[in-house]
Amino acid sequence: MTSAVYTKIEEKAIEKFKTLKEHIEEKMKVTLTLESSGIVRIETEDPYTAMKVKQIIEAISMSYGKLDILQMMDFDLVLQVIDVKELVGGGNKLKRTLGRLIGTKGKVKEAIENLTETKIKIDEEEGTVGILGRPENADIARIALLKIIRGKPQNKVIQELERKRIDIKMRKFDMWM
Repeated sequence: MTSAVYTKIEEKAIEKFKTLKEHIEEKMKVTLTLESSGIVRIETEDPYTAMKVKQIIEAISMSYGKLDILQMMDFDLVLQVIDVKELVGGGNKLKRTLGRLIGTKGKVKEAIENLTETKIKIDEEEGTVGILGRPENADIARIALLKIIRGKPQNKVIQELERKRIDIKMRKFDMWM
């Protein structure tokens, strides 16, 4: 039984979507229809595939690159989105919070990406943060970002991530012993 799921694609991303549409349909075995006002209809028999394609379209909307989109189809990568605007409100508080997530010259965002092996996109206009990575890594990055959003000092969060990364590597090493 074929079912349909709907999602919205940002106007700025419609052209990129159109260039990837055929490839997504072929690879994911779905039918995609771009309806009025940026609504995308996803038709498939598999609910998991529908949710995966919905995430792929969200990633396109968040300006992830073509390679990232292709990797989402081939690997077990997920997109998690944090609506910072919903959590802190708008105006200066939103700007300040997004600035804390980015850090001076992008250092905080870069450190979290490197320590969690994720790709983070911060959309200052929409007030959202996208996290693309393996499920467990995206969860760790999301928790770290939420701690910063709630006011924890960035350096403390990065130190926690460094310790967590060492723990994970040690566990992996123990598996081979």
